[in-house]
Amino acid sequence: MEKKYKIHPAWGVLVACFLMFGVHGGIIAGCYGNMLKPMAEGLGIDYGKISLYGTIYNYVMVVGLIVVGSLYKKFDAKLLCIIGLVVETLAFTCISFVTSLPLFYALAVLVAVGASLIIYTPVPLLMGRWFKKNFGLFFGIVIAGSGVITTIFSPIIGGFVQNGGWQAGWRNGGLIGFILSVPAVIILLKSSPEKAGCLAYGAEEAPAAVAEAAPKAAAAPAKKMSIGAILGSGVFWALLLFAGLEAFSCYVQPHISSYAQSVGLDKVAAGACVSTIAVGSIFGK
Repeated sequence: MEKKYKIHPAWGVLVACFLMFGVHGGIIAGCYGNMLKPMAEGLGIDYGKISLYGTIYNYVMVVGLIVVGSLYKKFDAKLLCIIGLVVETLAFTCISFVTSLPLFYALAVLVAVGASLIIYTPVPLLMGRWFKKNFGLFFGIVIAGSGVITTIFSPIIGGFVQNGGWQAGWRNGGLIGFILSVPAVIILLKSSPEKAGCLAYGAEEAPAAVAEAAPKAAAAPAKKMSIGAILGSGVFWALLLFAGLEAFSCYVQPHISSYAQSVGLDKVAAGACVSTIAVGSIFGK
């Protein structure tokens, strides 16, 4: 029996996904560059060794994202999102206690493990389950969350670093991310319309032809491709090239704050430089 809700649960899912994706892209991945140069100077460690944080993070993500798809087939999506957010934000916070490179690198691994659970796989999965109408619009709103949160919080975190040192940037950034995302996911996120006892947004407006075709499509065996066929596909290599170029441009951003500080801008102004870039990403998404 379908449950009656005063507010459709899909809107709660939209808010939870917006904050989840926003905290990851806007604070965890978007603002850590504010702390790299002050951290290197404070610990007396070469900047290149400190900036390996991003390299380790991305290598772990490569492996993590391969595994995560199968986890979302076996376990509840909401549970995995909560675990991912808790691990990611608390590991980020714990970097404030770092006194050596090995510990710093180990925490980078944990941040990446948590991040693997909450981006790319769950957001399109959950949005696809809950929005059968205007999916593109609502999905765009969700992924724009990273730009919105970077725009707001990059100068704020820069202020934390300026007034309390690099430790304050990691500590407060992680705690803010936890507060913004974890309660929202616990309260608002529902794994699927079936578990919530309702229809997805727009499902009742689906044309009868689509509704009739759905069981047949579900019953049809999925077309499988061998590894050799995939590697021989031009589409695969085009997508790989596109993703690589996109990732290259994205991961230049964390170093912009360090560069701005190196040419004499204070840490708040350096954080604002990152915010300026994030404003453009909002419209692009």
